[in-house]
This record gives sequence, C-alpha cells and structure tokens, in this order.
Amino acid sequence: ITNYVLLELGHPLHAFDFDKLSGKKIIVRKAKEESISALNKLEYKLSSDMLVIADDSNPQAIAGVIGGEISGVTNGTTSIILESALFKPQNVRSTRNKLNVSTDSSYRFERGCSWEGCELAAKRALFLLLQNTSAKFISINDTFKEEARPKKLTLRTSRLNKILGVILDKKEIGDILLRLNLRVEPQDDNLNVEIPTYRLDLNEEIDLVEEVARIKGYDSIPSDIITAKMPEYSIEEPLIVLQERIRYFFTGQGFQEAINYSFYKNNLPELLPEGNTLIEIANPLSKDTQFLRPSLLPGMLENVLRNLNNHLEDIKLFELGKIFLQDNSGRKEMNRLGIIAAGNTFPKGWKTKQVKTDFYMFSGLLQKFLTGSIKISGWSLHESSEDETVYCKEQSAIICLDKEIIAKFGLLNSAYHPDINEDVFFSEVYLDNLINKVSDNRKYTQYSNLPVSKRDLSVITPVDFDFGRMAEEIYSCKMKDINIELELFDLYKGDKIQKGCKSLSFTLYFNHKTKTLKDEEINKIISQILEKLEKLGVVLRS
Repeated sequence: ITNYVLLELGHPLHAFDFDKLSGKKIIVRKAKEESISALNKLEYKLSSDMLVIADDSNPQAIAGVIGGEISGVTNGTTSIILESALFKPQNVRSTRNKLNVSTDSSYRFERGCSWEGCELAAKRALFLLLQNTSAKFISINDTFKEEARPKKLTLRTSRLNKILGVILDKKEIGDILLRLNLRVEPQDDNLNVEIPTYRLDLNEEIDLVEEVARIKGYDSIPSDIITAKMPEYSIEEPLIVLQERIRYFFTGQGFQEAINYSFYKNNLPELLPEGNTLIEIANPLSKDTQFLRPSLLPGMLENVLRNLNNHLEDIKLFELGKIFLQDNSGRKEMNRLGIIAAGNTFPKGWKTKQVKTDFYMFSGLLQKFLTGSIKISGWSLHESSEDETVYCKEQSAIICLDKEIIAKFGLLNSAYHPDINEDVFFSEVYLDNLINKVSDNRKYTQYSNLPVSKRDLSVITPVDFDFGRMAEEIYSCKMKDINIELELFDLYKGDKIQKGCKSLSFTLYFNHKTKTLKDEEINKIISQILEKLEKLGVVLRS
C-alpha cells in the first residue's frame, strides 16, 4: 500500500513495526556517531549532520532516504506506525550523497514535496488499509512547527504582455490560471494569485508568465527577429588572443585539436614537479577521476592510444587547457599547450615517400611557432635536466626565455606508454610565461629579387657542442643590407676525425638588397664568421 500511494500521489511513506520500537514511540532527531542496518541489508555509518527517525535506543530510519531493518514490517507484524513526513530537500540530498544510496523516497524528497501531499498520502494509505484489510485504526498525531500557508504572488498584466509580445486581457489570463487550480483575485491592472502548496515550482511572477504561455500555446506567441548592434569597441583578452593564434598555426600544420576532461587517475606519478601534490576531488565520478590533472600528457596519451586502436596511425594533436597543482603556497591553475605526435609527419602517397616524425621535426615545429606565429625573440634552446624522466635524455630539450622555461619537448620515455608500440613525441608549452611576451609588431621588408650566393662549410666541434650557439654567432654577422641564412645538412661522428669531436656541414646563403655580391665581399664575411667560431672552439675542417 505504501508503494502504491508513492506512485499514485508522489509522496513517500514509511511503516514501522510498532512492537519492535523501544519505548513504543518514534523520535525525529539529529544522528550521533552511530550506525544503522538498513532495509537493503547494508550497514551505514551516520554523522551529526544527518536526520534520523529513532526510538528510545537506536535510529530506526534515515529520514527521507531509507528505513532500518530492525523495525521493518514483516509477515509477522501485527501493529504499525505509519509515518508521512516532510523533509528539507537539501538535507536529504546531502545525506544521500554522503551515504551513496539512492531510493524512490530520496528521489522525491530531493525534488520537494508539499504539506498537502503529505496529509493526503497519509489519509489515502489509511483508507486503503481499512478498506482492504481487517486493520483497526487507533489514533493520528500531527506535528508541525507552523501551519503551511499558500504563497501569494502579484502578476502584472502589462508585464506579461510585454514579455510574451502578445495582447491578453485580464479575464483571459485569469481563466488560464483558474484552470491550473490557482486562486485569482483581480486588483486594478494586476492579478493577485494564491499558489497551492503542492506547486513548488511557482515562486516568482515570471513563473506565472511561463504558465500562461504554456497553456495559451507557444504557437500563439509571435516570433520576431531580434536585431542587435555590434559593440563599438572590444576588450581583448591576451590569453584568448594567444589561444586563437595557436589554433590557427597548428591546424595549418596539419594538427587537430583535442579536448579532454581535467581529471586524472594518478597512473603517472612522476609527472608531479618536486614540492607539489595532487588536488583530490571531493566527489569523484569514479576511481579514474579522483584527482585534477597535473599535466596534459595523460589525456593526450589516451587520445593517441584510442586512435591507434582505431587503425589511425599518423597522429598529430594539440590541446589547450589548464593543469592543477598544489604546493606550500596553495593551489595553482596554469594554462598549458600540449602537442603530441606519432607515426608519420607526411603519409605515403603515389608520388611521395613516408616521412617519420622525429625529434628534429618536433624541434623545428616549436621554433617556427615561437618565431613565426607569435613573434617571440630572445629565447634559447637547452638540453633537458639530468633528473628528467618523462623524455629520453638523448632526444629532449627545453626552451627558455628570460631565464624562465617556456617549453619542454622530446621523445617520450616508453615506460610512460607501455601499450603504444610507436615513438611518441610530446611537448608542453607554459602559456602563462608567454602571454605578456607575444608580439604583434609586423614590419614589411621588401624581398630582394637579386641572386643568392651559396657557400658550404664543414667545421669540427666538441661532441657536446650546441649547434644553436654557432647559429647565433653566424646570424650576428648580418648587416643592414646583407641577409644571411643557415642550413645544416650533415652531421658526422667517426674515425675520420679526432675522438670526442663531431663534424657539422652547413650551407650559408648570402643575399644583398640592391646588388649582386662579389666573391671578395662574401669571403670577408666568412672570415668574420670563422673568427667568431674559433672563440667558441669551432675550427674549419681540413
């Protein structure tokens, strides 16, 4: 009968076995540090912010959620107390969340029940009991702090017509509200409306406007095209501008944008910077979403694996998002750009060969992004630190600007992707360190239409020498009218040169704006370049 009334009227009821209650009564109180065995055979530990229905000794039900097993009705029950009550939706929702239990009762109490429904459900259940069984009614007891009074709202006819864009008179509006069992009293241009307690959704004037529109019919409300003027000015948000330029650049390079959730299951603990801890989520959706991500890498690795499992082998993705860390200074949100690639940079075609993604392609991509897309100068390329475990030491690097790291990149250590049998290259760019350094200064320089002169050079350097240092010295020899470009085409290590050294071969391109360069002028510049390189320990290969 209680289940039938629940479905019929939408109000939960609960029956206690009267003979099993200590003190022969029920008490509504806050829970203590105690537990209860519920009707679903599970034990629940209760806290002081939960409401219970108890007898003199123990809790017998969790208010609005589930009854207790001890006082539950069985085939041997001869006397019952039938409870019909109202509980605050917020309290029921909080209790249900903490105990991780959901019932038909909690579902309805969370969404709100009315005093009228509470009383009607009790009387309906009592009627069915007396009609269908040989039960004998003993007594009824109502307990409430204050009598529930219907809400009263004022509906302005002019306001309703303005919102809906129609012309309805007061009588038509009143007729619609009366059909919804609302009491209406006209007053000048307004209608005073009394709301039944079971209409928990009607709280403001706009709710009444919506009811009139619903009953009148949306098809009777005219549709007008709304025109709006564009603002005369806009305030640019530097981060959004930077992100748009990133999207424009990487989609132009054949990359696709990935969008992942900010959750993390702590399967790659080495991603945490020293001195930082993970931020745990209070109410995670699952065990795989317990923490906020400390890096974009875990989500992007899952993107790669999912694509490979679907036989998409050439993968180039980027993601813009936040990472979350906590240290002694508190919690931090940081904006990052993640770039990941596996497989071929250029797929095999009928006229082209496959080109595998490698460290140099990845390095060139980042350098082109910094210098060509967001116009940042003054950055430098360095080897990654000794304690770096995410990347392979031989194929990794960091990019610094003003002594701050702005990017890390390289070949991922295979221990981070045991299920991926491919080389995976990854980079994480620190956008917060770039926002205020992005330049919009673009100055047009006329391109020279005069022939370019080329010279090939081979030099001997220490085996650990950074080619970037040599490039900086060569570019510093540029003059006002003479442009110099550099292209490395060979690296040699072997027994034909001395031990502990390597040979670098590169092409120099010289171009003057207004004239064709003579050999003497080019040789003079090359001499200057070699003098500078000798100071770095770089000598011309004989």
